[in-house]
Amino acid sequence: MTPLRFDPLGLWSGPTDLIGAVRALPTIAERLGRVATQLEEVVSSTAPLSGLSRTIEAISRRTALLGAVKDNTAAMSADTAALPRLEEHLAALVQAMELLPGIERRMETIESAMPVLMEVQRHLSRLPDTIETLSADVNTLAGLLTRMLSSLDHLDSSVAALQASVEPLGRIANRIPSRSPKQ
Repeated sequence: MTPLRFDPLGLWSGPTDLIGAVRALPTIAERLGRVATQLEEVVSSTAPLSGLSRTIEAISRRTALLGAVKDNTAAMSADTAALPRLEEHLAALVQAMELLPGIERRMETIESAMPVLMEVQRHLSRLPDTIETLSADVNTLAGLLTRMLSSLDHLDSSVAALQASVEPLGRIANRIPSRSPKQ
């Protein structure tokens, strides 16, 4: 092997492979400098990744509840399925409530009539006694009417007999010349 000889300006003799390698060192150093710069950029660009890892862990902890939220959402869906029917029932209720003012007016009328109705109720409580008395009076009146009809029948027969007895007198009276008061 050939010994290396150096002069003050650099390497001038030695094995060719070694000389080529030594001459390539500045280019390699320059490239290594660029690689080092790029590595520094990669390091500075990836520095937030450690914080990102913690953030991902926090997100993971927080999203662990999403399963329960999904279950609760499904339950809410089942629970709110009745809302359309409830809306129909509420519409019917609103429609029925529109009748309330008229009903209230009628109730006020009934309320204002209550004192009179109470008085009528008191009188109605005495109605059975009144009907009993009236029934007795009607029975008495029926007896009187029966007697009166009997009397009327008797009177009718008496009037007929009287008429029969007066009729010959009427014929005789018609035959007598009349006297006028002027004579």
